[in-house]
Amino acid sequence: MVSSISLMNEAQIAQLSGSAIRDLTASDIRELSTFQIAAFSVSQIQEMSGTQLSSFSTTQMTGLTETQIGALTPSQAAFSGDQLSVLLDAQFDAFGVDVIQSLSTLQIKGLTATDLGEMTVTQFQALAPSQLSVLSVTQIKGLTATETGALSPTQMTGMGAVQLSVMNGSQVSGLATETLASLTLAQLSGLSITAMLALSSTQITAFSPSQVAALSTTQMRGLTQTATGGMSAAQMAALGTSQVAALSMFGVQGFDVTQVGVLSQTQLAAITSSQFQFLSTTAIATLNATQMAALSSTQLGSLTAKQVAGLTDTQLSTMSTTQISYLSTRGVAGLDAEQIDLLTATQVAAFNTSQILGLSSEAVESLDATQIGGLSAAQIGVLTTTQFSTFSTAEIAGLTATQVRGLSATEVGWLTEDQVAALTPSQVGAFSVTQVKALSATEVGTLTVDQLQALSGAQIAALSLTAIMGLTQGHLQGLTATQLNALSATQIGMLSAEQVHGLSATQIAGLNQYQVKGLGVRALSEFDETQLAALGTTQMAALTTTALRGLNEFWLPPSGIRKKPTRSGSTPLMVTEAPGEACTLDQITPPEVGLPLSSMT
Repeated sequence: MVSSISLMNEAQIAQLSGSAIRDLTASDIRELSTFQIAAFSVSQIQEMSGTQLSSFSTTQMTGLTETQIGALTPSQAAFSGDQLSVLLDAQFDAFGVDVIQSLSTLQIKGLTATDLGEMTVTQFQALAPSQLSVLSVTQIKGLTATETGALSPTQMTGMGAVQLSVMNGSQVSGLATETLASLTLAQLSGLSITAMLALSSTQITAFSPSQVAALSTTQMRGLTQTATGGMSAAQMAALGTSQVAALSMFGVQGFDVTQVGVLSQTQLAAITSSQFQFLSTTAIATLNATQMAALSSTQLGSLTAKQVAGLTDTQLSTMSTTQISYLSTRGVAGLDAEQIDLLTATQVAAFNTSQILGLSSEAVESLDATQIGGLSAAQIGVLTTTQFSTFSTAEIAGLTATQVRGLSATEVGWLTEDQVAALTPSQVGAFSVTQVKALSATEVGTLTVDQLQALSGAQIAALSLTAIMGLTQGHLQGLTATQLNALSATQIGMLSAEQVHGLSATQIAGLNQYQVKGLGVRALSEFDETQLAALGTTQMAALTTTALRGLNEFWLPPSGIRKKPTRSGSTPLMVTEAPGEACTLDQITPPEVGLPLSSMT
């Protein structure tokens, strides 16, 4: 015992001999201040036993200098966890590797997460597997990425799945490839989805095929595009179907040409439609004939426009009609003109109406006569105005009667003048009543006489009032008796004076009483003598009073109209057949009918 050691100054403390140091009791030591402890020389500290040092209070521990700590031997480092926990970073870093290695599991357990995190790489690498095995979850969380990166395969043998399960992404990203490769399947099962997300392409390649095969579906969901992009062919081959199906869209995006190329049919079939749409275009383009043939309807249906655009000539040309029909509307939108050219008429015919709508105008324009010839009426009927406008006159002329009947009323209304002109009479004759109703005045005006004559009476009757105005004199003169008889009074009434002037006497004579009623004043006023003379008794009787008033410039003797009147001053509408003879409107009577006009309706 050293008397009144607490009264000694630092210089006096430094003068104590080795034997005096060794004689210090626990009571003596407890009296030392932090300044007195710091005054001990290295040789004096080395004279202290582990028991004496273990008597230091947590406050006194802070008085130890880095030099003093660095001089401690393993036998002296009998500190408790509480004592070690108060040391500052610099103090703890001063411990020698031999001291770190000598720490008992009890002492290791006493270290705080901060203590562990403050270790130098050299110190951390000195920890034995047995020391690492006692680290708590809290302590593991305190490790730095630098420290986990320093873990050797030997050290890793001391860590269990539970300890690995709490490692964060930063810690896992620091693990060396050789350390990852040393993980047992039990340890590997402890890696969380967060840990898997942190794995780099270099790290993932460290896993053996057996390790890859042991990954859970949850762990597989954590693999990023970068990680899957680093997998080797052997690793890919080791994947089970449930593992493949568990990959996220990001994981699937990582598959490159080589990886997709080694997928078995079973593995490929395990890729869901949600995943399939995220495969790169280059990956899709590498699918061989066997793989392409094995694709499911949902996989083909999930192909994006970009993926379809990336299909090779061989892939497209070998697709069956059934596979073609599985492509989605958004998928076929990716087909370009060159790809369309590769398809056979049978393949094109396999497109459903929704797919037809999805084709770009460039793709439709690229269809040749053979391909168009294979389209059904339903397919033709859904073409948009932009798509339909790409049909050449030759392609229009090549449409069958069935295909023509498939044109929607809207499409018929979209026909250009050149397209209308390209229609054959038989095609025009194939129009349904609904299609005829859709013809515009411009389209009707473009028809040739031969095309118009191909229309039946029912079709002629279906012409809209607007379309009627498109008929030329040549058209009207070319109408057959059946066609002319099919015109309604309303349609007749839409004929302009110029159009009516084109009717022949025979055609006028063939008009029934209902059609005659449709003749307006303006039309009748353009009748020449021959046309007026063609009107029969029944027809004249059918004319309305208003219509007859259109004839008030004509004289109507019993034998019919003879000549136009002449106006004389303000005398209203007088006609002279012979000198001294004249008549007014109320005196005109129809031929062979003795009734005054005022009595006719």
